[in-house]
Amino acid sequence: MTDFNSSPFDNTITSKSTLVPSDHQLDYNDGDTIRFDVPAFMSYIDPRQSVLKMNVKVRGSSIYRFNEKIGCQSIINNMRIYDGTQTHTLENLQNYAERLVKEYHYTENDSVRHKRDLLEGAESGIEEGLTPYARDGRDKSVTMHQSQLGRGYSSLQAVNSAPEVDGTDILANPNVIEVVLPLSSGILGTMSKRMFPAALTQGLKVEIDTNIAAKSLQIWSEAGFAGQEWSVTGGVADAVYVPAKTNFAVQSIVGGAVGVAMTGIKLFADALSPAAVSATNAAALVPIDRARNVGGGMTGASNLLVGRPIFAWTTGAFAVPTNPTYQCIGVINSLVYTPGATPTVDITLGAVPAIYQTAAGGGAVANYTPTAAVDVIPAFAAVAAPPATFAQSGICSVSPADGTKECKYSLSNIELVLKTASPPKSYSDNLFRQTQTDEGAVVDILTCETYRNNVNAGEVVAQINIPALNERAVSIMTLPIDQSLAHSVLVDNFATTLDNIQNYNYIINGQLQPTRKVLLGRLNRDKGEQVALWELEKALSSAKLMVRNLNKQEQQFAIARALARYGGVYNLAADGNISLRIEYSSQDLPVKNKLLTSYIYGLRRIRATKNGLVVEL
Repeated sequence: MTDFNSSPFDNTITSKSTLVPSDHQLDYNDGDTIRFDVPAFMSYIDPRQSVLKMNVKVRGSSIYRFNEKIGCQSIINNMRIYDGTQTHTLENLQNYAERLVKEYHYTENDSVRHKRDLLEGAESGIEEGLTPYARDGRDKSVTMHQSQLGRGYSSLQAVNSAPEVDGTDILANPNVIEVVLPLSSGILGTMSKRMFPAALTQGLKVEIDTNIAAKSLQIWSEAGFAGQEWSVTGGVADAVYVPAKTNFAVQSIVGGAVGVAMTGIKLFADALSPAAVSATNAAALVPIDRARNVGGGMTGASNLLVGRPIFAWTTGAFAVPTNPTYQCIGVINSLVYTPGATPTVDITLGAVPAIYQTAAGGGAVANYTPTAAVDVIPAFAAVAAPPATFAQSGICSVSPADGTKECKYSLSNIELVLKTASPPKSYSDNLFRQTQTDEGAVVDILTCETYRNNVNAGEVVAQINIPALNERAVSIMTLPIDQSLAHSVLVDNFATTLDNIQNYNYIINGQLQPTRKVLLGRLNRDKGEQVALWELEKALSSAKLMVRNLNKQEQQFAIARALARYGGVYNLAADGNISLRIEYSSQDLPVKNKLLTSYIYGLRRIRATKNGLVVEL
């Protein structure tokens, strides 16, 4: 028998976790740059067990969440790692979060996803709320009470006081959560499987640019938000009705007859018991999807914060004709869930703020007081043909501007937790002897380079040139992102867009890769494209990513190609560049201006010689 040794040096290699604090060790806000100085005496770093640890607090006008795939990793925009003298850029990771969304999606399974929820502040549970009324079987509003970042109303909670008031802005109750982020880096993160000798580079300098809050965060649910904003011209509310499935339906009002102050309003709600269903499903009343029930008892009303102004459409009249107007009916004083065959969420109303007072509501009076029959807030009902009521009548909502006014996050107690090791003296001596030669000591890291190109709306055939000089490339992934959208918590800022794309090829050294077009047209109809999925799987596998999930290809769209397989590399510098040719539909023309962000995965070589440090692409 022979003894098994885990190391050729016949002894145990000790390791320990070392904390590296940020530069000023104070709180950071969204958009700030975080800096770390890793000293040279941390000679050998194990990136597989090194993480970024911090406390996160979100202050918002509603319940927010970070991206459900990557959690608090969406805070990171760019990351740069320099040598200790800050004269050489060892790694430059740009558009970090956009890339990580795709990598996390295609490498997840249930176990991995739940671990990310636990450690990285992801909220995959947002999709777990089931309701018989939601068209896809899921209603995100019923899981708002599960938020890690803010405390939404529970299913039966009676709410009679503002959760938190900050000046004139009403904010959701903020929680402070601690997250541990394994970085996607070739030096300090999961892209590497080998120890990094920081002593060769005289230590490390790390810079992390954070995303602004409007990009990192997303509203948990838009339930209760209107499709339009209130506006006033000459004292008359003139908001234009926009149908929205997020409106709530009015079951009845308290008071509110002509000349009578309106003191309350009741909204249709779903039954709490899974075995029971409310007698009224507002979303099904024709024309459908104008409004909805409050989901999950009080939980679905979490955007209706106490102290927030609430709006509703008036009755209007066909005979005159007089169109309904969008009126503020007061501020929310309290909410309570009332069960029954037709459950309701009962809201007591306070005075209408002066800015929202109109002649239709009685002018400068405390509570909304209708002046005429057309100004009364009606109950929500189906619209008959020929119509006797307006489609927007009986619809109630709060302002998206009010619900997204406050959006900030802060980071505290930020530390790099680095696992450092002490290898045998003979190993270190051998490594440093190599640095005294012309060839030097060589360390290869797997990383990626970022390149950006624009494609304008209306371009049916686009060929973009990617001026890559990577000598050891393994794969490429390109993400088309809608450039026309401003960053907002109301949209997914990391989503890619199809825009009626039909096919693609990469062009390498004058040759189409692959030789036949990779078809993508079926993705526009929410169907899969097998060849494109196979190309993506090969590209991620070449970048040493374990592909575990191939679902939702159309939602997590990416263009990709493996440049080398089975541990090989490809020299793009010898060919000069790489190009991407994309075809869009000539019948349904593309309508979006797109930013194409390309990530070229490959090995970057760091060489320490007697003449100094050299970084090779």
